[in-house]
Amino acid sequence: MNQWEIDGKTRLYGLLGNPVSHSLSPFIHNEGFRRLSLNARYLAFSVKEEDLESTLSALRKMGVGGLNLTMPLKEAVLPLCDSLSKEARLSSSVNTLVFSENGKMTGCSTDGIGFFRALESENGAVNGQKALFNGARWCREKQSSPEQSIPKYRKFGFCKELRPSKKTEHLLKK
Repeated sequence: MNQWEIDGKTRLYGLLGNPVSHSLSPFIHNEGFRRLSLNARYLAFSVKEEDLESTLSALRKMGVGGLNLTMPLKEAVLPLCDSLSKEARLSSSVNTLVFSENGKMTGCSTDGIGFFRALESENGAVNGQKALFNGARWCREKQSSPEQSIPKYRKFGFCKELRPSKKTEHLLKK
């Protein structure tokens, strides 16, 4: 059998959002799977917010390997997750769903770390630097202020300390 043929053991991964037809994610992930000789495929699925819960239920039952989320689903998925990573709780946003062997669904966010890795690759280390990104959702400051210790990530705008949103505070108790 050709390494790139689909069989009964092929793992399915995907992107959920609306719209997704413009996304390069299927090309990027499938090329990675091909180069690593992984028996997996990545597809983009156009999913409206009102269909998210039923879509996730079906994909979970089908044993999907994992999913990425884009707008408008990054916040809508929060109450549907069994647990959230620290980054997802801080950002009140999920862009990656990880499914464990026991069927549990963990919401993760890689947006922040991806942004800072890209920033560092272009500009060198940002550790210890102050930064404010106009138009961005988050700002990061690794130095402490004279008055108090400032968290690494603070909500953009007034840069107040992050607090769980109404959508996520129940998940902190899990």
